[in-house]
Amino acid sequence: AVDLLIHLKKSLAKNDIVRVRMMCQFGIDCQSILPYILDLTRTYGSHMIREVLSSPTVDMAQGFRGIPFHQYFELDYLIAIKDIKGIDFQYKDRDNRNLAYWAVAAPYNEVLLLAFLQKHCQVDVNVGDKWGMNAAFLAVAHQKLDCIRYLVEQGHLDLNYQNKDGRTLAHECAERGCHAILQYLIQKGINLSIRTNTAEKETAYDLANIYFQGECLNLLKPWKESQSTSTTSNAESESKEKE
Repeated sequence: AVDLLIHLKKSLAKNDIVRVRMMCQFGIDCQSILPYILDLTRTYGSHMIREVLSSPTVDMAQGFRGIPFHQYFELDYLIAIKDIKGIDFQYKDRDNRNLAYWAVAAPYNEVLLLAFLQKHCQVDVNVGDKWGMNAAFLAVAHQKLDCIRYLVEQGHLDLNYQNKDGRTLAHECAERGCHAILQYLIQKGINLSIRTNTAEKETAYDLANIYFQGECLNLLKPWKESQSTSTTSNAESESKEKE
């Protein structure tokens, strides 16, 4: 069994589902290579992990049932396994990302998946990974405004949440040019004065300027102008006090 595991570690990259079937049939404990299988699942689809999860006659499948985790979530599938004993919907991968991340990354039904995970599986849809990035940051990266709306209005997202670099969703939008999401966040009252805690101490406006994101710059100009006006007024007040 040990030799087979070593061989599987080398050959699983070929996405050979036959070897997964062999492991199931022989009842091999595959916990040590589970990360490899999960990575392949995200890359090539859910058929490998689905096969193991749907194999009730195999003892080692109990270990996999604790991790219903793959890239292409399907709502019907989650509903079907919700009440299976031993399912751990609080599972996090090696980057400390939970199921909310992969719900956002799903090709369709993203909002329904987020709602199902939050309401029926008690998944925290706002928890950060090891870099402090939460599902909302991923939603910006995928330009999914509907997910942002859900997270803000029903997911109790802190608008001014910062990752470990001090970046907010406004910073992320400004750099990536996600003007529709940025406009929504501004309407909801996101704090545009927050600076990163990196050496550059950048605001969202700074990033939009650096990355030539014109539409985002136009959205951020009123804030920038108000800051300039405020600075000028303060300077004039200080000058009068000195006189």
